[in-house]
Amino acid sequence: MSRRLTLTLLSIAVSFGLGAGAACNGDSPAGAAAPTGDGGIPLEDGGTRSDAPIRNVNATDPCQVAGYYFDEKSDCDVVRCPKLTCKCPSTEAPQAGEPPLPPVEVTLSACVPNKGCLSLADCTRVCDPALELTQRACDERLQGAGSRTCTTSTECAGGECREESAGKVCVNDFHCAEDGHCGGGFVCRFDPSTLDSKTGFPTSLGTCADGDKDSVCYADRDCKYGLCNGSRCNGGLEGEPCGMDSQCASGFCRKYNVTDTTGTCVTGKQGSTCTDDGDCEAALHCQSSTCQSGAVGQLCETDDQCDSNICVSQRCRGGEPGSTCQEDADCVSGICSGYSCTSGLLFAPCYEATDCKNGLRCARSKCTDGSKGSPCSVATDCTVRACVRGTCSDGANGAMCDADTDCASGRCADPAGVEIGQCTSGAKGAHCVYAGDCVSNSCSIQGACN
Repeated sequence: MSRRLTLTLLSIAVSFGLGAGAACNGDSPAGAAAPTGDGGIPLEDGGTRSDAPIRNVNATDPCQVAGYYFDEKSDCDVVRCPKLTCKCPSTEAPQAGEPPLPPVEVTLSACVPNKGCLSLADCTRVCDPALELTQRACDERLQGAGSRTCTTSTECAGGECREESAGKVCVNDFHCAEDGHCGGGFVCRFDPSTLDSKTGFPTSLGTCADGDKDSVCYADRDCKYGLCNGSRCNGGLEGEPCGMDSQCASGFCRKYNVTDTTGTCVTGKQGSTCTDDGDCEAALHCQSSTCQSGAVGQLCETDDQCDSNICVSQRCRGGEPGSTCQEDADCVSGICSGYSCTSGLLFAPCYEATDCKNGLRCARSKCTDGSKGSPCSVATDCTVRACVRGTCSDGANGAMCDADTDCASGRCADPAGVEIGQCTSGAKGAHCVYAGDCVSNSCSIQGACN
């Protein structure tokens, strides 16, 4: 194998020491307990049989697969762990005519908090070149034991805390030698540049990846949304680059021109930027580079883009009284008066008689029925006695007037100038301005008929 490996481990407030050596094929360390149910089969002299099969191995635990076992009892704060040595056949071919090269010693020693000393190693596995990456994955866990352990998955960036022989670790935060070394939903990605050119097998550890945003990737197919950008997956989020709709979480990749090969992910929701209707969710349309709904006030180009089916001046309108319109069809009432919808009912705005319903007239820009108090321009707009200063009057005593004919009594107490007059009976005590306003032809200085 042409290597000499020494495992050493330091963790927070925890240390271990190298003790008297004991070979895997020789003496076992004093006090070291052989594991039951897994690991190599113990021999009487305390060693292990190097060709023994490994039983009950958890394939997702690289340290178990690599053949490392811990005594589960040593206190890393006080113990000096022993050294274990495996004699591994050399993987180098001897020169022609030369004898086989001597074995290579691999020395191991480690203490893992809450797991104790490395007390047994299956040398068959330790020396197996096919398990070299698995051993590296184990070594990284051992080196991170203590400082990189976890209690619950919430403590892990990768989201999964798993119990292994080297302790509880955030499995997705460590490198891996195979998919099983990663947590659920993750796979082990290997850098293509590190693959053996002849066998195609990886020569260095991979990285746990789930294809989500910022996950390690080497090709677009490694990513959930099919876009690997600088060895990191795009998350298909708004503003991220894209080449097609499937590369966006929203399903909308906006391209500014039909000839563009790349674009930007947009949400497709109301208010999102767009180039055409295809960049917007169903029932939305693209107007002025923004996804619009059919609600009143939203931008539009045609009536069918509006829920009301009314588009006026590039805005969806409701057609209610006061809504902007250009023709009668733009209004629920069917009356568009002066670019504004009107009900056509009493006192509704109008410009002409046809703007009013139910036989009402249009006077002073209001629909009127000519009754007392309704608007008027001339007397013929009223069904009562007179039109006084834009309002129909019945001419009763106390009513406004400008002339005697405006009053039922035939008497209008009208001061000189622009002041409005008041209809009066002319009887004793009635309101007057001049003597002629009174039957007695006498008006007191207090403005009452004598």
